[in-house]
Amino acid sequence: MEKTTLETSKLYYGFPVILVSYYDLNGQPNLATMSSSFSLGNMICLGFGRGGHAVQTIRATLQFSVNVPDRSLMQAIEIGGFTKGSEINKFEMSGLTPTPGITLQVPLIAECPFSLECSVQDIFEHGSYVIVVAEVVQRHVATCLLDSSMRLKNEVLDTILFAGDVHARSYRYLEQDKSDLLGSFLPEQGREIWK
Repeated sequence: MEKTTLETSKLYYGFPVILVSYYDLNGQPNLATMSSSFSLGNMICLGFGRGGHAVQTIRATLQFSVNVPDRSLMQAIEIGGFTKGSEINKFEMSGLTPTPGITLQVPLIAECPFSLECSVQDIFEHGSYVIVVAEVVQRHVATCLLDSSMRLKNEVLDTILFAGDVHARSYRYLEQDKSDLLGSFLPEQGREIWK
């Protein structure tokens, strides 16, 4: 595979789109669209621009929820990303429904198939960015994504990916009914080691 260098200040190679929701300091639910996140076990890390309304509120309240939308919520995703939470209530503008968390005082988004209640553990600043490290204290999953044994049906996930560079960014979608189990590509003797 031939490669060349790419002069760009941004390269998004496919990150899940999420909606972060929180109660503002007046107790009103609000949200922000983002794609800078990763999780390991019960830990989740989010990357924010330093001056955003969401991160300022999360600094004060130390809790939020991560909601994973599907393709039916594209307009709400863009409202969450292209408007300012300090100026409008994005729940009202997008028509999304806030529902109360079970463990924390955070709004969950009823229309999203996944919602995670998160408690902030640490906050780091790096240049113009803020990294929030949180513990996932509760997970909520739409029942249509679970089989009869309460296991996730990976083949029906409709996660949206954010990809592109400084010149053009786009959404990428998963192919429905297509998934391979981890270890499927190992030779037979390798599968025994993996199990």
